Amino acid sequence: MGSSKGEVGEPWLSAGFYNPYPINDNYRGVEAFDSDHSNPADQPITLTREKEDGTLEEYMIRQKGKFYTDKDIVESENYSKMRLKLEYVHNWAHNYIGGTIGDQHTSFRDPFVFLIHSNVDRLFAAWQLHKGKGEEFRNRLDPEEVYGCEKNTVARGSTSPYVIVGIRTMLSPWCGIGYPYDDDEKKKYVNGEKEEPGVNDVRPWTYPENWQRDPNRPLEKPKNSLDPSIVTPRLYDKFPAGFDYNYNLTRTTI
Repeated sequence: MGSSKGEVGEPWLSAGFYNPYPINDNYRGVEAFDSDHSNPADQPITLTREKEDGTLEEYMIRQKGKFYTDKDIVESENYSKMRLKLEYVHNWAHNYIGGTIGDQHTSFRDPFVFLIHSNVDRLFAAWQLHKGKGEEFRNRLDPEEVYGCEKNTVARGSTSPYVIVGIRTMLSPWCGIGYPYDDDEKKKYVNGEKEEPGVNDVRPWTYPENWQRDPNRPLEKPKNSLDPSIVTPRLYDKFPAGFDYNYNLTRTTI
């Protein structure tokens, strides 16, 4: 995965994930909000890490943070409690690795971020599939029930990077800008289903492709976190040990 200190180097340098010596002005700047070098199609000029010593748990303890284990997260009694624990450790993981991945606005330039977020998805799925007692556990597979008291939350704030999104916020970039593309104000704000504010449109969800507006692309339609393709948990090769999991699911074709 490359170096844990300084520039990540190989294999990412040769693979073109970044280029310290651009031949022209077409590159992503070091700063996330470098407006002169903000085209996501351009290579970043650098990709760095500054991983802290020891494990994530050891780092958090040194910094007086509270570390939540996989068991702590999977045993959470409802979505809100699970989310707070999972988000908390996830945020610390970004800081733990540091460098490019330590800034939420540049983190996805580093391929290592996909390991962090894949594990977030894995733990969410483990929480959903945990076979506990009572109706509440079965409802974790129901889009209208899984999020509990958060299911009707919508986006708050409108200026990037100070944006808080909700369950009913349409997922960017797939919804495009201007969803639901209707001038009727009564329709525009139904159920809070608006696109995430403060996000720049990107191709192919903007001109000239506009995939999300193409009636011949039924699988490219806008969706929020209530969509079955989001709620239906994936089945991973390995979940946290010590729990019974419900694998007898009717799978949704996505």
